[in-house]
Amino acid sequence: MKNEIIDSIVNLGFSLFNLILNTVIKVLTFWIPQNQKRILIGLWRGDRFADNARYCYYELERIKGLEVYLLVNDKNIYNSLKKLNLNVVKKYSFKSIYLHLTSKYHIIDQDHKGLLGYLSVNAIRLNLWHGLPFKKIWKLDLESKQKKNKIAFFIEKVNQTIRRWCKGYCSVGRWYVFKLLTPSKYDWDFLFSKCVFSNLVKPLYCNYPRVDYLQDRIGSDLLEIEEEYLKQIKNAKNNGKKIIFYAPTFRDSADTKILGTNEINEINEFIKNMSKLNAVLMIKMHAVETSKIDDINNCIFLDAKCDISVFMKYADCLITDYSSVYFDYLVFDKPIVFYPYDYDFYVNSDRGLMVDYNEFTPGEKVYTIKELYLCISNICSGNWQDSYSSARNELKKKVWDDSYKTIGEYIKDNLL
Repeated sequence: MKNEIIDSIVNLGFSLFNLILNTVIKVLTFWIPQNQKRILIGLWRGDRFADNARYCYYELERIKGLEVYLLVNDKNIYNSLKKLNLNVVKKYSFKSIYLHLTSKYHIIDQDHKGLLGYLSVNAIRLNLWHGLPFKKIWKLDLESKQKKNKIAFFIEKVNQTIRRWCKGYCSVGRWYVFKLLTPSKYDWDFLFSKCVFSNLVKPLYCNYPRVDYLQDRIGSDLLEIEEEYLKQIKNAKNNGKKIIFYAPTFRDSADTKILGTNEINEINEFIKNMSKLNAVLMIKMHAVETSKIDDINNCIFLDAKCDISVFMKYADCLITDYSSVYFDYLVFDKPIVFYPYDYDFYVNSDRGLMVDYNEFTPGEKVYTIKELYLCISNICSGNWQDSYSSARNELKKKVWDDSYKTIGEYIKDNLL
């Protein structure tokens, strides 16, 4: 309880510090002219060439007259993207500082750490985010944690009031104020609006770049490591095998158990049985997940640096728990299996969910590794009846509005 109070006090003090620093930066840099056609995109904390930021770059770079830069922190990613002749800049460099101060538009898909956050104070800030909210994020996540302690909750309410009054100046680089990429009005009304301060954040209605990629509306260069994995996947597909994609999310207060168990023998047995189904298990842990098991054999265990969208196209079935990745997978109208092995813990003691789980998950629900194998076995057999197709398509129509423009078209028509 004391930690929650201390955290709330620290957050309040940080807000006041940001208010002062942002004001100073605003005054000192106000005279620096900005290039109206220069756009700076921050990758996931500068460390991953992935998600909406990756595909936003490809949508913007093909628009004549725009200057589009990718900000990168990871040395290996930087070198890889330079080999691909992409317009990349090291995050901590003099060129980066210059671009921050002179770019009219700053774009992120995770948080301000993808950029030199304080230098966004004068820019137009666009947040692509990296998935539709399913589990609690932002305001909801913070409030649910602070509600456990009345004093901490009161301090946080004071902090939130200051945020609203100060028009975002109490956040790093005013990153409480931004346009939020929203792929349908339904998503704003029933999902995003619950998480944000509506007087600070406004929806920017257009397509998700990574969903455009999934539907082959835009291409992308591949990292070398991604090409290596794709060779394995395509080889399996050419040999008539099905690709079963397991993509769980992270836990705030526990490690994610691979396939819902810590028993290596159970995991290896499950993977071994996949071969009996003429299938291959492909695993992609969440980028922030720290747990890893080195003794898993005979499956494709994707590196954390890889972008999940590159591989999702090849999956015949998706297994997940509370990850919003399944929203993206809806565009394929393929089976989705939900495996919330720790449902009570996750909902009541961990991050928690924004919506009713059963209402928003159009697919089979299983809770043990044995149930999971039986379900996958049925899907891989020729006799399986897909009873969730209409529910998947109904949800797809709600969350992905195909009538919207791409982010590139929107910027070209509305912001330039």
